[in-house]
Amino acid sequence: MITRELRDNRAAILKASLFGVLLLPSASLRAATDETAPVLVDDSANARAQLLNHAVKPHGQEKLLHRTQTDVAPPSISVGPSGPGAPAGAAGSSAAPGAPGGMPGMPPGMPPLSVILGYADFMLAIDRPYEAEKIYKQIMANMPKMDPNDPKVAEMMKNMPKEQLAAMQSAMAAVQKGIKDVEYAKRPTMTLLGHVYHDDRNVSLTAFGGGPTFRSKYGRATLTAGTGHYRNNNDPNNPNNPLALSPDIPSAEDNITLKKNTLNLLLEPYFKKWEGNFFLSNVTYDAAPDRFLYDFKVSYVPNPARERYYISTGRHDSYFQNVNNQFYAPETYFQLKKKILYDDYSVGFEHPVGKKFDSSFAYRNFQYTDGNERNNYRTTFMYRIKPTTGKQMPVWRVGTDFIFDDSKFFTLDYTASVNFNAYSIATDYLWISRKVKYGAYASYPVYQQNFNAPYGVFGFASYQLSKSTELYTKLARLSGPGNSISFNDAVIGVNVRF
Repeated sequence: MITRELRDNRAAILKASLFGVLLLPSASLRAATDETAPVLVDDSANARAQLLNHAVKPHGQEKLLHRTQTDVAPPSISVGPSGPGAPAGAAGSSAAPGAPGGMPGMPPGMPPLSVILGYADFMLAIDRPYEAEKIYKQIMANMPKMDPNDPKVAEMMKNMPKEQLAAMQSAMAAVQKGIKDVEYAKRPTMTLLGHVYHDDRNVSLTAFGGGPTFRSKYGRATLTAGTGHYRNNNDPNNPNNPLALSPDIPSAEDNITLKKNTLNLLLEPYFKKWEGNFFLSNVTYDAAPDRFLYDFKVSYVPNPARERYYISTGRHDSYFQNVNNQFYAPETYFQLKKKILYDDYSVGFEHPVGKKFDSSFAYRNFQYTDGNERNNYRTTFMYRIKPTTGKQMPVWRVGTDFIFDDSKFFTLDYTASVNFNAYSIATDYLWISRKVKYGAYASYPVYQQNFNAPYGVFGFASYQLSKSTELYTKLARLSGPGNSISFNDAVIGVNVRF
């Protein structure tokens, strides 16, 4: 009912298990400015991760700025009079000697200052203002004091080349602006949204709701509440609707509308290379059993953009729900009325295979309350067509998606594949800038066994209307022949910082 805010996801395409299709969840990032330059989220992620490791350590003798230039080569941004601007240089390239990183008074051998500022900006983009604050403060602690009344400073400025002096002044202005942006980014936000779902089982869901998000140095906490209606329209001519297959269904069950209310808590802590995602949801209906749902996920993230390892467990009432997409409707009216839930346990990883290839693997075990059991295996292998040399955006990948899904028994109460496997061709596309963010994922099955695999198209978009207001949308379309479920899902919302 209440979908996660798009801005609260990391800057990459996350995946949810969905037959032969990847589900593109909310991936919009919180921008610190309104510029349209792409946010730096892609290549040189290993170097960026090294910066992150130092940025999150306690203040003390360990200094972020003491990294050597050969150790650090994340994508950099140009620093002009107006602060952080367009990307400068190829992703993964280091600045030439004489760049702002070598200005007088700064530690020798440190990476170019544009790199450090770019990474601080990246922390703001992924909604971690407290990490950005550590970087900005460490920069300020190591930069020379530009007091024109100090004779030594005045002499240094007098003898400094004009280009270097301009770069230093611009960098200091960028740091000061960044600190102001950090203070603003720490403020709570409020989300308001509408959600519509409809599938070929004659199930529909309409809802609206919202709630605040609070930030701290330990992570985020979001509290949301929502209300809406779950409707069953028993069409006797629809062979995809299990209710239509039995003449014994009471007429009172036809076209029934159930009122649904939810109260949800989402905690997203992080510490160094560890991230958590803990979701709790109390769901009540006026004419169906109530339920308490949850999802707990812990991830080890050595490389924020391309490498992570995770374990998770949860209780849900739809196969399509997961830690990133908690509010899909129960798959049939029978499943809802019988209160058929499942506990799932999963492990998985995402790992780069060289510079151009990405791989992932996931295993999920389902234990249904009706005695059914299910094992789901999934692996993807993707080739990065973009970004090209000298660019950080867009990210465009193509590849394959394989899934094996096997249930103990088949049932009409919910989707339950038996000895099903499918191969799909997949592609995804991602663009993230200061003001406009969008992404899409599509897949098409080329081989399937014992089940008709669906094709899927999923996408998101957001627009920073002002410094305090962001509009966003999330769309999903899944369609397949025969016994494969088809549905449309749409979310439209606004995030307001106060």
